[in-house]
Amino acid sequence: MQWRASFNRVRIVDWLESFQDLIVISLCLSLFGVIVVQLWVLVVTMIYDASFQEVS
Repeated sequence: MQWRASFNRVRIVDWLESFQDLIVISLCLSLFGVIVVQLWVLVVTMIYDASFQEVS
């Protein structure tokens, strides 16, 4: 009986580790997406709002 309990525990721990990995990967991808969007907004504002005639 004790062997079955430890087997179930190992299986549950493995599942929880996989679930934690999925959460971390999704958070990393989400943050990367936010950074890409922010950089895109920054580049677009720098290009379209710049008055090149005033600079040169």
